[in-house]
Amino acid sequence: MAKTIEGRIDNVAGDLTVKERACLVLAAWCEDEEPDEALLRPLRYGDEIEHRKLVERVADANSLAGGQLSYWQEYVCELEVYLLWLESNRQWQERYGSPVPGTGEPSRWNAGAGLTPLVGTRTRERWDDEPPRLDRLSEALEDHIARDLAQRWRALAAVDAIFAELSAEYGCATMHRVIRQAVAELRAKLLDLRQRLGLVPEVELPGPTEEEVEALRAIVFSDEATA
Repeated sequence: MAKTIEGRIDNVAGDLTVKERACLVLAAWCEDEEPDEALLRPLRYGDEIEHRKLVERVADANSLAGGQLSYWQEYVCELEVYLLWLESNRQWQERYGSPVPGTGEPSRWNAGAGLTPLVGTRTRERWDDEPPRLDRLSEALEDHIARDLAQRWRALAAVDAIFAELSAEYGCATMHRVIRQAVAELRAKLLDLRQRLGLVPEVELPGPTEEEVEALRAIVFSDEATA
């Protein structure tokens, strides 16, 4: 009698190693799909523990990477606010040919006070003694944004490197669809801000240093360090 499809799947699933079964489960999970039921049927006690550890290791790595991406997204949103300030200042000067009014009277308007954490630690009294020059403030802010954009770009490259290592170890995809989408969107946002800042597009963006990869690896696999 010919075997049913379900029976043949059972046979295939039964011939798989624990790692191969985990990879098939992860392949479905990474695309927000349900794995075949045969892959979820109970294993022997020792195999079940190994299978769970393999799957949870990848799931935890994605969860921790997602937390880092959320933080970076918020930080990049702040950079965009600062860039909007620069853009509005540029537009004013292009239109009127002079700095934004008020910069010469810091007692009425403490120009750049909200930006001092980025460009220095001058107090209000220091601003009163030395009225801020908007061109210097703009230059310092541009340098800060450019440095941080490069840093976040390297961080995203480190995420790619970490999951490339994990995928090579497992022999299957290990980055969840949501994380892939978040990485792609954040990378596109960085490129957009970089272009708006006026940086030369032909200049190659930096890759991560080994120290940056190691730092991210310590975060993504923090559970292994404490195990």
